[in-house]
Amino acid sequence: MKHLFCIFSLIFITLPASFIANAAPEPSIRILIAKKPDKITITSDGAGFTIETQPGRTFQRRSSTLTVFAADQGLRIDGENFEASILTITNRTSVYRIDNRSFQGKISVAASKDRELQIINELPLEAYLIGLMNSEISFTWPTEAIKAQAVAARTYALATMERTREKNPAALYDMTATMLDQVYAGDHPDDDRVAEDVAATRGEVIKRKGKILATHYHSCCGGQTEYAHHVWANTDGPPLTVDRFCERSPKLLWDYSIPLDEFREVLKDQGTSLTRMTDLKVQLFDDSPRVKDLIVIDAQGEHPIAATDLRKWFGYGNIKSTWFNVALEKKSIDFAGRGYGHGVGMCQWGAKGMAEAGHSYRDILKFYYADGQLATAY
Repeated sequence: MKHLFCIFSLIFITLPASFIANAAPEPSIRILIAKKPDKITITSDGAGFTIETQPGRTFQRRSSTLTVFAADQGLRIDGENFEASILTITNRTSVYRIDNRSFQGKISVAASKDRELQIINELPLEAYLIGLMNSEISFTWPTEAIKAQAVAARTYALATMERTREKNPAALYDMTATMLDQVYAGDHPDDDRVAEDVAATRGEVIKRKGKILATHYHSCCGGQTEYAHHVWANTDGPPLTVDRFCERSPKLLWDYSIPLDEFREVLKDQGTSLTRMTDLKVQLFDDSPRVKDLIVIDAQGEHPIAATDLRKWFGYGNIKSTWFNVALEKKSIDFAGRGYGHGVGMCQWGAKGMAEAGHSYRDILKFYYADGQLATAY
């Protein structure tokens, strides 16, 4: 197996010289870090703030705390109204605290028509990657697993930025800070531990046929990865991988029970009214062990519910994957499943297991993105 991985690695690090010569500068990325219904408080280390209301128009605030309110027309700071729908906030240190979390770069606050505030953090991509590591995995994980995560996260970020800006050039942000994209909670006290590992892969991305790959990844595959088009319609992704490296994951197996009354109520809210349920069955994909639809049977007939919708409606942390068995009990619906997440691309716990077994980050990336090639974006 190791000889095979060595061959993979030699192939994987090959890239055209022209790509190196044309390497671009490091980009900045804009992350939606929070939404607030009425106000947001930002603190600094006492250096004060520079606030830009529109290009070229700025003013200063010497205080160490800044509270931005949604106003009838635009935004309000310290009793002063601004007709601008977005404010960009910087300071000398480029470090801020919001909701007891630390962020660097610059902060923008935008007001929507319904007075909801969107808080956006713009910072260099490499700094963003360092910040997300302790949210996506852990600084205690092996170096090669952290490097693999850095490359996968960088590639996903660049692919998402490209797609967002192409589809909507006026978009205020490129990605969210949640599991819908990549989990990011700002700086972390242990970031120094991962900074070297991220720097060791600086600018490295995965490409396929000359294009940056949308490198989806997840917590634990449960023993086999999933096709992207089973999760997101018309989405291309890496081939399936049988994975035994995540067998020690605490997230390998899970179970969850939903009270029948709650199940009926949630489905009713989603447009499906049920009479007394008599049975449940699952419809699997033809080429995957995961569930495509949960078939709910009552006196009216069969009601197919997409397994991906079940996760969204009842919580991604409750129904942890679409790889499950299900049973109808007297007072509940009981799930027993494998893995955590959508199952597409790199299994994070599998990457940890591979690193612990002595494989390099290049080995890990080739294992999960077998049709990709490692390249340098900047």
